[in-house]
Amino acid sequence: MSAAGPASPTPGLRLNRCSPRCTPWRSSTPNGSASSRQRQLKTGLRPHQDEIADLDAKTRLFRAFEPTFIPGLLQTAEYARARFAQSITVFKVPNDIDEAVRARVRRQEMLYRPDKRFHFVLTEATLRYRLCAPEVMLGQLDRLISFAALPNVRLGIVGFDTAYVVAPAHGFWLLDDDRVLVETFSAELNLAQPQEIELYSGIFDQMAAVASYGRAARAIVTRVVDDLAPEEPEDGSLFPVPPRGTLFLEILRNFLAIRYLSVLLSQ
Repeated sequence: MSAAGPASPTPGLRLNRCSPRCTPWRSSTPNGSASSRQRQLKTGLRPHQDEIADLDAKTRLFRAFEPTFIPGLLQTAEYARARFAQSITVFKVPNDIDEAVRARVRRQEMLYRPDKRFHFVLTEATLRYRLCAPEVMLGQLDRLISFAALPNVRLGIVGFDTAYVVAPAHGFWLLDDDRVLVETFSAELNLAQPQEIELYSGIFDQMAAVASYGRAARAIVTRVVDDLAPEEPEDGSLFPVPPRGTLFLEILRNFLAIRYLSVLLSQ
């Protein structure tokens, strides 16, 4: 999962971030728990990725709403590195960023498992926030399109011109119908009460209902690519060279080159 903005305490969940009884969510009680982010990451970033992987193994249906970050399961290694770098700066934890990136990328193998299903809903803002270098974000956008083509992955994007029914206050993950995970800057909430799961399931359905899918979602991504890509290449070449591995941008570059040559030959 990826950190989201501050969220209000949920009824029925007592938050005591300084209490020694705060434990990681994998050891939570049936009523839920709150785990201090600094306690959670005090030994580094990699151990927490391993904890998430343990929970991944038990989950069959993943539903995630993210208004700020690309979800961890969809991140490129370069984008993940930028996110982990922020965590190291903010929480002042040991720098095991290489191990953490490898662990996050390895978790993505389950996207190809037919016994698991994934439904991601992102806001257009997640595609536009400058949380990494432009060339890294271009590669990330291309990866989104690739993952969206998987048969067990559904990707919805809520465009800027969409009227929300519920405000995108913060991100959250629904794991089957058992857990809701919410991350703030200071704590990770693991909500397990039935009324909380029902509440967040309803909110997710509202977000999914106004999101764009398929061609409409790809059109939003393409607009962001057009706005993010440099208008003129710095190396003086006719067309900018996309980051390695960005197939969509490579195809677009070749298409534009052919069109340009066709115009020249017709003159």
